Amino acid sequence: MPITHKATLPLCRPGEPSFMQKMNCRFDIPADHLPPRYKDLGVDILERFNDENVHKLPVKPIVYPNLEFLKTFEKNANFSTFIPQHMTYAKALMKIFDSAKDLDELISLALYCRDQVNSQLFIYAYFVVLTHRYDTDNIELPQLFEIAPHRFFKKSTLVEVREKQHSSAVAKRNRRQANTDDEPSIEVPFRGTMSVSNVEEKLAFFREDIGVNSHHWHWHVVYPVDASNPVYFDKDRRGELFYYMHHQLLNWYDCTRMALGVPMVLPFDNFQKQINGGYFPNMTTASSSFIIPPRPPGFMQDLHSDSNGVNLKVADLERWYQRFHEAIDNGFCFDSQGNRIDLINDGGIDILGNMVEANALSKNYGYNGNLHNSGHVMTSSMHDPDGKHKEPPGVMGDTTTAMRDPLFFRWHKMVDQLFTKLKDRLPPYQEADLQFKDITIKSLNILDGSNQSTEQLITFWQKSTVNLQNGLNFHRSEPILVTFTHLNYQHFSYLFEVENGNSAPVDGTVRIYLLPIKSDKGDPLLFAGSRKLAMEIDRFQATFPPGTSKLMRKSIDSSVTIPYDRTFPMQRDENVFLSDQPEDVQTICMCGWPQHMLLPKGPEDGYPYRIFAMISDYKFDKVDQEPSNGVCNDNYIMCGLRNRKYPDRRPLGFPFDRPAADGVTTVDDFVSYFNNMIAKQITIRHLNENKAQGGDNKTVKL
Repeated sequence: MPITHKATLPLCRPGEPSFMQKMNCRFDIPADHLPPRYKDLGVDILERFNDENVHKLPVKPIVYPNLEFLKTFEKNANFSTFIPQHMTYAKALMKIFDSAKDLDELISLALYCRDQVNSQLFIYAYFVVLTHRYDTDNIELPQLFEIAPHRFFKKSTLVEVREKQHSSAVAKRNRRQANTDDEPSIEVPFRGTMSVSNVEEKLAFFREDIGVNSHHWHWHVVYPVDASNPVYFDKDRRGELFYYMHHQLLNWYDCTRMALGVPMVLPFDNFQKQINGGYFPNMTTASSSFIIPPRPPGFMQDLHSDSNGVNLKVADLERWYQRFHEAIDNGFCFDSQGNRIDLINDGGIDILGNMVEANALSKNYGYNGNLHNSGHVMTSSMHDPDGKHKEPPGVMGDTTTAMRDPLFFRWHKMVDQLFTKLKDRLPPYQEADLQFKDITIKSLNILDGSNQSTEQLITFWQKSTVNLQNGLNFHRSEPILVTFTHLNYQHFSYLFEVENGNSAPVDGTVRIYLLPIKSDKGDPLLFAGSRKLAMEIDRFQATFPPGTSKLMRKSIDSSVTIPYDRTFPMQRDENVFLSDQPEDVQTICMCGWPQHMLLPKGPEDGYPYRIFAMISDYKFDKVDQEPSNGVCNDNYIMCGLRNRKYPDRRPLGFPFDRPAADGVTTVDDFVSYFNNMIAKQITIRHLNENKAQGGDNKTVKL
């Protein structure tokens, strides 16, 4: 059962004052801690909420920080990490949290600030600090939907939830009379925001998936564009990970589209052309209860907003976009000091990724600008570009909601094409890069849940339930359960038979990809097209003894994904841990692709893929660093390791990140040259029914 640490309690019900009950606890707030609007009622307020049946948590005395600058950001305004002025506020708040000498002081500062600064700003800044501080690395953070359900659930669902809030006391009495403890659940209808006549509705299950959107938000918390402490953003291969995470996300989406008979995403390609097809999210903001505005079909327009400090011209984005093309064509760029930086090498993608995202590591922000982030801001404000109506931004302006809009994928396809253009300029890998002498993959079998060989993998619908009680302001401390439908797949295993021709054991890295076989037009995909759509579904290290051995790997062990119960924790332990977590609790990370989305959805009659596997020589993969001691090391492919180097020296996407050598036309051609590679055709078929999830998560060597 997921646990709650006291350091995460300030995140609970962020719209409530700090002195109100959180879980089974209440902070013993000093009168001086109260925000100005409550100070005149200080003693009365604290006595009013002094419930003897609730555990009291002491609050450490602190020197109160100056919040005047942060208060200039309206408390109920929308916060966006894409807006530089908002990140200035975030850095200032992070700096306050960074000043805490220990965990108790951090909690006290958080309680003082949360009641006085912008709520969305507080959640983001506190999450970033909790994610990175040395004294919080063993604390399990909540999923964002647990504390901000309005960013994940539609307006109609939250209306029903509020109705249940007000009737919960009556319902509880009725359950007592019926002698049952079963908590009723609100079921979310399984439909997107579009008519079934709109082809994009077929992909609503993907774009609006709670786990996928949580992953996108959490990745940008792990890799903030800027922060008060350089350790938070200045990370190993940070720009390359920006490229690769979004590239993989696009590949999952495009392969799903093709399997469902929908054309691949067309990249955004003209800043002056009308953007057809709008998006209507049917969502609200929690802080102000405003409807999140739709994005109507229309044109990008110049933006001017005094409140956000945003002054953007469409011509700015066009100019920055062209400058990136020029840099890639030239093979180099310049930093802000005029020093030339070569891009045609393995490290060039990292430099380009930082510049395109326009994070704090960008080599020449003044010249290369803020393309990626500004595109999000501009498309989120198409309904009110000059701010005359004081409308909040649309979903594209928030990392939590941006993926709900089909335009997100068009925008990121354009960005991704910059990266693939650079990658295509790199020379093909040589035989020495790809081979693993004396290692032969003799066979690869796919096993179903009964360990029977299969050539068919199954996706299906599953209903899951989550508890939103910690995200509903001014609500009793009782469960509010919401049930929704999402994609899942029947777990499977890989069974390798590997021959090691050496007289001693050798270490290797097993790399597993899912490759589409057909294009969106139904034509066979050659190597050049298939490699750019490769979905990396696992990567792990293994030791191979001399002779022939077998290795089994379960799909739920994937280094891409986080376990199902981390994505959808239904119920948390009511006992709040007041100091360190128990020694038997494994330290975990919350960043990673959701396990239930490991496979792209198939059609009911099936869609063909290749499972490609390669074993590379670990001595060329290994990164020299101290062991991680179990800290966030189980889902590193998209998210890296916490405060450590990325644990693989090869370029992300290897061996499919570069064009193939002459003579390679198909994937079979590529595999035929190397004994340490294998490809197996499988079919992914969808069962249009709900099934239960099961299975464990162990790797077994036979």
